[in-house]
Amino acid sequence: MTACRGTLLVRGWMRWIIIGPVGIGALVFAGHWYGLYNAQVEIAIFATILVALAWTLLSRLRSTVHGMEEEAANSAAALEKEREFLRVVLENINDGIIACDPAGVITFSNRATREFHGLPRRSVPAERWDEHFSLFAADGVTALKRDDAPLVRALEGDPMRNTEMLIVPRYKPARRVVATSQPLCDAKGRKLGAIVVMHDITERKKAEDALRESEDRLRTLVSTAPVVLWAMNSEGTLTFSDGNALGLLGLTPGEVVGKSVFDVYADSADMCGDCIRALSGEEVSGTHEINGVVFDSRMMPLCDEHGNVTGVTAVATDVTERRRAEEALRESHNDLEARVTSRTAELSETNLRLQTEMAEREQAQGARRQIENRLQAIIDNAPAVIVVKDLLGRYLLVNREFERLAGVPREEITGKTDFDLFPLEQAEVFTGSDVEVRNARRPIQFEETMSREDGLRTSFVVKFPLCGPDGSVYAVCAIATDITEKKRAEQRLREAEERFGLLVEGVQDYGILMLDPGGRVQSWNSGAQRIHGHRADEIVGAHFSCFYPDADGSLSKTQEELKAAETQGRLETEGWRVRKDGTRFLANVVVTALRNESGKLRGFAAVTRDITERKKAEEKLLQAKQRAELANQAKSELLSRASHELRTPLNAIMGFGQLLEMDDLVPEQSGHVGQILTAGNQLLALIDQLLHISSLQPDAAEMALEPISLTEVAQEVLEQVRNEAANKRVDLNCEIDLTEPVVVADRKRLTQALSNLVSNAVKFNRLDGSVWVFCEPSAAGGRRIHVRDTGCGIAREDHEKVFAPFERLDAEKRGIAGIGLGLATSKAFVEAMGGTLEFSSVKGQGSTFTIAIPVSGKS
Repeated sequence: MTACRGTLLVRGWMRWIIIGPVGIGALVFAGHWYGLYNAQVEIAIFATILVALAWTLLSRLRSTVHGMEEEAANSAAALEKEREFLRVVLENINDGIIACDPAGVITFSNRATREFHGLPRRSVPAERWDEHFSLFAADGVTALKRDDAPLVRALEGDPMRNTEMLIVPRYKPARRVVATSQPLCDAKGRKLGAIVVMHDITERKKAEDALRESEDRLRTLVSTAPVVLWAMNSEGTLTFSDGNALGLLGLTPGEVVGKSVFDVYADSADMCGDCIRALSGEEVSGTHEINGVVFDSRMMPLCDEHGNVTGVTAVATDVTERRRAEEALRESHNDLEARVTSRTAELSETNLRLQTEMAEREQAQGARRQIENRLQAIIDNAPAVIVVKDLLGRYLLVNREFERLAGVPREEITGKTDFDLFPLEQAEVFTGSDVEVRNARRPIQFEETMSREDGLRTSFVVKFPLCGPDGSVYAVCAIATDITEKKRAEQRLREAEERFGLLVEGVQDYGILMLDPGGRVQSWNSGAQRIHGHRADEIVGAHFSCFYPDADGSLSKTQEELKAAETQGRLETEGWRVRKDGTRFLANVVVTALRNESGKLRGFAAVTRDITERKKAEEKLLQAKQRAELANQAKSELLSRASHELRTPLNAIMGFGQLLEMDDLVPEQSGHVGQILTAGNQLLALIDQLLHISSLQPDAAEMALEPISLTEVAQEVLEQVRNEAANKRVDLNCEIDLTEPVVVADRKRLTQALSNLVSNAVKFNRLDGSVWVFCEPSAAGGRRIHVRDTGCGIAREDHEKVFAPFERLDAEKRGIAGIGLGLATSKAFVEAMGGTLEFSSVKGQGSTFTIAIPVSGKS
């Protein structure tokens, strides 16, 4: 629209520029030709027309500019309305949406995202994400590295789809979400950043847990009812079986689940037939007798969306007693009918007998066909390879597992030999074992190895002869089960046991021995021989009490310790023990109870360590510490007294120097007096430092312990450093509210200690950094006050120097004032109040200092 207006304006100007001069020239020329006016009149006419033309053009220009400004304002308002609508839509979406620029700075997050992550509304750089939230994998335990986060993966061109993870904000409940991320690019393909959409599945997970609990309750109900519920997959393998009536068959769920239904109910042909019909997609109801128990069963196939059978569920009810009553009634009724009709049925008896025999024959033939079909179905669904070969080695019968192994359809296998299907060397092995079975006329079990595409496979093979009524062998049957994974597991177990044995035997500093439940030695490593002096053949079988010095009470004491280890699971003791040569040594002994899977005690593991030299070293260290503390106390007293003694003459020097400075002195004398005052001020600063050093060992008796409010102390300290924080653009955050309990401390000393920590957090912070002061309960029942910053952090090698007096670390390089006594003084004050001062820091990631203070009984 603006472009059209501009075009019209230009065209209007062109018309006036062309028509105006031409018209003016024509009028002037006509007047001059006919002598209507002189030269002055012509000039006046010409000037008047030009002014009119200029005024017209200016009016048109002003109208056009006003229209263009109005149209631009309308367009901006419409654009702002669309943006506001988009912001409202994104804020009210329940799924979390988060976006970042190419540098990883989070530039947008909607309401749901801020609830998930605890993010602020302002932009958050990538290096500060972990200040607000942590990411874990779907298991809720494995922490995700920053490079594995969906937003970072999308920035690197690796989008993620429907990835489940756990978000743990700093001060909000954890949420379980499904995240989808992708990069953002403009029309030219340039990367603008990345976006992640997160769907909250926390409630769905809770619903799934509730569903599992409901299934457990249903399983409990089924286990008490006189029914059997079971399910099998499309291959006939039982995936579930439970119910009170299952015990009538002498079975338990653990013995049934994982086996083929045709193996479990092999004695019931009707049951197997109904299972086959149900697997073919037919809903089957019937009655079956298994081990003398009669069941009414109903089998229902489960199909997928394409109509393919994926499994079968069934319910069977014990109707044995009901069937027995019905059978007795039926027999009584039949007997009565037989007596009534016996006399009238004599003429048709022969015909009836013939018809009965024909029906039985047809029924027997049908049952035979049914049994053959069931047998073939059972063989086909068996996980093992099953084959039958005649005396010439030709295949008469194979199952599906053998078809898969050979890679040839069944129709092409029947009638062929091993030499037609396998390499010569392998075929000779198979044929040789067949001949051995025929000659031995008995089953033979062996293991054989076969080379396949996925490597060498080991099978457990059972071959047995099939004999006719006359006892002659007419075929050989082979059943092979793949035990490759079992063999590999056994090999790994043997290797692990060998490695463990070598590891235990190679330990020289610890005596490691195994005890039976009665306390007798069963194993003995080289470390035990070095410590005790006994060889393995001398001590194995002896009681554990032989290592104790007291011969009379050692047995009872040993039994008490073993009983305590059995009850508690683990017992650690220290005491004197006796070597083989009779010498004593101080030992640290850890006894651990060993139990099997059912919880039965198998014995004990005892680990012995000689700590005689360590105890001697600890005693020497304790004595040295006591001497050092006495020396430190003497030093503090000396510094305190020297400082007070030096201040008295120094006050006189400073006073006379100030009096001399007030007199009228010549310039040279004034310079000398100035040097005296300067030196006096320096000496006064040194004396103050000496007094400060002497106060680093405060007496707890001098502390004025009283119940004080943490909130008041924190607010007072933050007010003291607020100007300094504003100058460095450091954001101060206090998260200690009025509900925090009252602590017992010296208000002045606690305020000074917390002030030192907060002041350091501001001084050593970066521009636009943050400082948090917050509180949490401690394990001992007190409160832990944390001061966390986003500053430069402390290198690992400097951690031991943090609380040392006069250690300033990087303060001089950064031009930060101080003498290096703040942290040392704070630690001394906190410990004198019965608390502790600790810290954690990573170079480049900030520091956290923590004061632990006990809580008062008052609130």
